[in-house]
Amino acid sequence: MRVRFAVLLAAAALLSAPSALAQTGKPAEGAASQEARKRDAKAKFIQGREALNRSEYATALILFRTSQELYPQPGTLLNLALCEERLGMLGSALVHFQEVVRLLPPGDERVSIAKNGAAMLEPRAPRLRIEIAKGTPEGISIVRDGAPVEASDLGRDLPLDPGRHVVVVKAPERPDRPYEVTLVEGAREVLTVEPAPPPQAVSSEPNPPPPRLGGERPIAPLAPGGGNSVELPAPDRPRADSGAGNPMRTAGLAVGGAGALSLAVGAVTGILAFSKKGEVDTLCPREDVCSEEGVSAERTGKALATASTVTVIVGVAAIGAGVTLFVLSGPKAKPAAAIGPWVSPGGAGLGARGRF
Repeated sequence: MRVRFAVLLAAAALLSAPSALAQTGKPAEGAASQEARKRDAKAKFIQGREALNRSEYATALILFRTSQELYPQPGTLLNLALCEERLGMLGSALVHFQEVVRLLPPGDERVSIAKNGAAMLEPRAPRLRIEIAKGTPEGISIVRDGAPVEASDLGRDLPLDPGRHVVVVKAPERPDRPYEVTLVEGAREVLTVEPAPPPQAVSSEPNPPPPRLGGERPIAPLAPGGGNSVELPAPDRPRADSGAGNPMRTAGLAVGGAGALSLAVGAVTGILAFSKKGEVDTLCPREDVCSEEGVSAERTGKALATASTVTVIVGVAAIGAGVTLFVLSGPKAKPAAAIGPWVSPGGAGLGARGRF
């Protein structure tokens, strides 16, 4: 591959001399301006050839691009394609080789150089085909790597450089939808695109009226006939306290639980004291005759008996206090009588009502 490229490079150097810039490449313009552009293009072309001969391909690429923008020429484009091939820009190089073949007349010796360069890149340059999904509305536009994609290029395998490419679909009144694809040498990829969905429409329905406050009721109309008074409904009564979160009820449960635990301790110590009494009866058969073990067992039994008595008394008291707190924390009774407003054709006022 290097040998073939060297041959192309040498041939391009011979056939793309600076004098080639004298060819007519743009429509006629002011003589002075055109001559200035040609001089600048020629200088950039010579600098590019020197950089290319030193294998400074990136520098040569920039110089050839500048020269081509100032004064487009097939010879400059041919050298540009050679630099792109050396830098791995396979798709760009292939497109430019093919463009040189179209620009030059058939008998030009540089045509064979461009054809050979294109033939080498045909199997290497990756392709990307962009297709539009079925049902896509009209009026969309597609941009690839910042450049618009023509409608004639859709559905075609277009040669691109290896690497990452971004395709953006644009549609009226819709957000842009980007797609990303990474191409490798020799790849053939198909990308099906569609626009982003339209933004959600804002609801045009009026906001619902704010909810009425709790207990708010409309005033009842007067009764027909004019003689009957109409009593306004009494406001809603608060619900009875269920006890959830009541500190008195919580305290009652806690105190009662502690009392039950104290009773349990008293029962256990009482059993242990009774057991020690049996040991004392065995070790001390008479009041004036008792071993050291019997004396120790007697002392332990008395201590356990005292502890049992105290814990039982405390437990009973705690349980009583807990029950009292629990009962007092319950809901209070509601009065049987209620006072409410009344309205009649002759006046209005407050009245008391009783329930049985």
